[in-house]
Amino acid sequence: MPKDYLWDGSGEPDPEVERLELLLGRLRHNRPAPDFSAPTARRHRLSPGEWFPLRAAAAVVLLLGAAGWVATRDVKITWDVARLEGSPQIGSNHIADTGRLGVGQWLQTDGVSRARMDIGSVGQVEVEPNTRLRMVEGRLSRHRLALDRGVIHAIIWAPPRFFSVETPSAVAVDLGCAYSLEVDASGAGLLRVTSGWVGFEREGRESFVPAGALCATRPGIGPGTPYFEDASEKFRAALAKLDFEPNSRATAPGPAKSTSSLGTVGPTGSMGATRSGHTSTLLPDGRVLITGGMERNGVFFSSAELYDAAIGKFTGTSSMSVKRVGHTATRLPDGRVLVAGGITEPYLSLATAEVYDRASGAWTSTGKLITPRNGQTATLLSSGKVLITGGTASGNEMKRLASAELYDPVTATFTPAGEMTAPRVSHTATLLKDGKVLITGGSTAGRFPTSTVLASAELYDPATGKF
Repeated sequence: MPKDYLWDGSGEPDPEVERLELLLGRLRHNRPAPDFSAPTARRHRLSPGEWFPLRAAAAVVLLLGAAGWVATRDVKITWDVARLEGSPQIGSNHIADTGRLGVGQWLQTDGVSRARMDIGSVGQVEVEPNTRLRMVEGRLSRHRLALDRGVIHAIIWAPPRFFSVETPSAVAVDLGCAYSLEVDASGAGLLRVTSGWVGFEREGRESFVPAGALCATRPGIGPGTPYFEDASEKFRAALAKLDFEPNSRATAPGPAKSTSSLGTVGPTGSMGATRSGHTSTLLPDGRVLITGGMERNGVFFSSAELYDAAIGKFTGTSSMSVKRVGHTATRLPDGRVLVAGGITEPYLSLATAEVYDRASGAWTSTGKLITPRNGQTATLLSSGKVLITGGTASGNEMKRLASAELYDPVTATFTPAGEMTAPRVSHTATLLKDGKVLITGGSTAGRFPTSTVLASAELYDPATGKF
């Protein structure tokens, strides 16, 4: 055990000490110690006969401490590996049915082999054929892989940044998600996120990739700009040129500013906090309400901000009652904003909802969703009601929802609105001119990576209340 970490927290952390700190941390006593007056006592010189048992006890304590140090210094965290097809290898050993992968060891699959790894208690990784990867680190609060080549599918239900995958050109950092990652022989990679968010980073260059989006990366450069599955080939080619071709980005000093016949693009003020997974809603007075989200280190926010386009600045406003990520924010006919659902710590879907009043700058709790959900859609109907559809329920299985609900701002209640023809998350919902709502795409039911991205679409008719 590294003695520096044991005494002052510096040096390489020890797995067993970390485990005890996590278990006993909630019992920590933070109040000042009471002031006890030391009693006066007469000095007493110990006789040789009294010294012996004390020396023996001290020797026993030293022996026990040494035994504990020897027992813990060689503790190694390993991951379970199961053969799915063919004959995967750990090092030079073929896996008959199951095996164990330790720090520094390589797992390889040939053209007909597949395997699955249990990443401690934080998630699973499926390994496709012709893949080579290595376990870099395995601790209670950090798990790292290095993907040299091939394809993996990861589903992670741990807190953000507990799991990461290094590639030759970028590092994929879990922010509570499910994703696929592939690396070719040149070291170039492609990240495809199915659920949640993934951070893709290299030497200060970062991309935050949401569900339904992809992000490419190149050796010596790092990650590019994320784009969605339905992006055209022309758009993808333009992004690749912008991100990875030399001299394609502006190199002039100072803030970048581009112009076109359609207008100008330039910098403006910065938010008061770094956020991802937040919402932004245009208010009737032209300001924009920013709510919730989380930092790159996984800290969730209940805070909110207002952007004033007239002066190009963000200012704080009152916070929501609950920290939220992946929620919806819908402007109601009277100018208030309905915020519903989302995820809160520790990664539980929410049923709560609240309304923001721009006049008072205050939040008020309103009715609760019938089903807790995140990743849903919220569409303002012609009647003034809000249609909530789909999303994901709590739990490691990430169950997709087909159910829908209606929020009535007059009664401040949610009521059932039937079910879609298929469970959906990361889908779209668009109000049409005739008052109907078009629902398209998304990811359907099933445990990742067996879930399917949909091409189907359906209509919701408020007159009949049916899909």
